[in-house]
Amino acid sequence: MAFLIVIDGPNFINELHRHGKDKDYIMKKLNFPVLHHLIQTKLSQHGLYSHPFLRTEFICSNKPKIGEFKGTERTNLLARLRRQTGVSVRVVKLSSKGEQEKGVDITVFATMLERGGPVTHAVLMGADRDYIPAMNALTKRNIHTILVTFPDIKYFEEMINESYLYLDLGKLLNDMDKAVERGGIRKLAEQQKKVAE
Repeated sequence: MAFLIVIDGPNFINELHRHGKDKDYIMKKLNFPVLHHLIQTKLSQHGLYSHPFLRTEFICSNKPKIGEFKGTERTNLLARLRRQTGVSVRVVKLSSKGEQEKGVDITVFATMLERGGPVTHAVLMGADRDYIPAMNALTKRNIHTILVTFPDIKYFEEMINESYLYLDLGKLLNDMDKAVERGGIRKLAEQQKKVAE
C-alpha cells in the first residue's frame, strides 16, 4: 500500500490558529516527519500496513498571507516546510487580487484524484465541504480517504461519512509534541519497536 498526504495549507494553518497554535508553535514545533510516523502507527492499528508515505503535498496560494503569516514570515514558513523530509510545497497562482482560496481547493481536489497510480490511501488534512465529491470519486477508484482534522469543524459529519477513517488532529498534535520532547522520530520508532517486541 502507498499513502499520500494532501494538505489544504490555508485551511490547515487557520485551523491550527483556531485551536490555539500560534506562529511560534507552527514554526518551531510542527514536525511533519513525526506526524507521518504517528499517522502510520494509527493506520497500522486499523490493519492498514504501508510503505512510507510517497510524500506530503502542502498546497497554498500565492496570496501574501497564510493564516497569520505574511511577508517574510510567510516566506520563512514555506521554506521551513520545504526543508522537512517528505514535504513538498505547491503554490497555486491565483490570477486576481480578489480571487478566493478556491484555487487551492481545486488543486487539492485534483491532486487527490490525479495521484491514483500506486496510491491506495489518501490522507486529507483539511476541512472543507468542497472535498466531499473528491472523497466520493476516490472511493469509486478504490482509493480510501483518511480524514485528519479537528472534530469541531463545520460539515464534520458529512466529511466523516465520505471518509474511510478519521484521525483526530488534536490528539495527533499532542502525541507529536510529546515525541518531539522525547527526542523526535528516532526515539519514537525505538519506543514503538520495544512495545511491539
